[in-house]
Amino acid sequence: MSNNDKQLCDICQIYIPTPSLLESHVTGKKHLKNALRRQEIEDLARRSVFLAGFRQPINEELVKSRLSEFGAIDRLVLKPNSRYLFIEYKDEISAKQLLNFGPSIEIGNDVIRIQKREVDFTPSIDVSSLELEAVLEQLKCGGVGYDLQLDRLLQCFGITSQMRAKREQIASKLESYLQKFFVEPISLVLFGSSCTGLGTKYADADLCFVFKDEINRFDPLIPSSNKPKPEGFRLPYIIMGVKDHEEFLKNPILKEEFDNLWPA
Repeated sequence: MSNNDKQLCDICQIYIPTPSLLESHVTGKKHLKNALRRQEIEDLARRSVFLAGFRQPINEELVKSRLSEFGAIDRLVLKPNSRYLFIEYKDEISAKQLLNFGPSIEIGNDVIRIQKREVDFTPSIDVSSLELEAVLEQLKCGGVGYDLQLDRLLQCFGITSQMRAKREQIASKLESYLQKFFVEPISLVLFGSSCTGLGTKYADADLCFVFKDEINRFDPLIPSSNKPKPEGFRLPYIIMGVKDHEEFLKNPILKEEFDNLWPA
């Protein structure tokens, strides 16, 4: 039975074998919980705005004072030493007013970029918690032998060649984006279940970052304290976030600089 023959629950992102089982699924606790969570996330996104380009440290009181002009603020969401934050208003209208203000806004001495808050609702799925009826239905299709049951499980939950191809496509796009920040050619190499085919469709994708000249050769690890630093070497703490990432588009990172980020 292909996925085209099954019923997709777009909230839980799982395929159900028959319409009757789908009808039963949408009244279940897990589905209702995911539906409520999705609605909450979408509601939060509509009354939130993403702001980026702050200089550290962010003056929260100054931010609140400036942005309260658009409406009542529920809270600011930010991490220590970050250059961006999310502002959550108490209502959707306030967020729309800030978004309509323009692509940027002055807060103190900073010009801050204004962007819509994007959310991606992906429910956490544990294969063991999928509906028992749906699993049994798959195992009963086409025979009851042990080997056939394993084949059915692989068909239901095993990673497919199309999924592996999609992961390779994502890795290639990410590699192209990151390459802009480095002088030497880099590569993002998939490993683990994405290559072996032994993982499930719910497994994550494992990626290894390497420089292309090191893919087929082994370089002994040299303590970073003994490595020669190139002229104009930018210290690791600068590379890790003190400078804005746009600066590295103008002056990409050297391999030697990146190597010096590793501990001895």
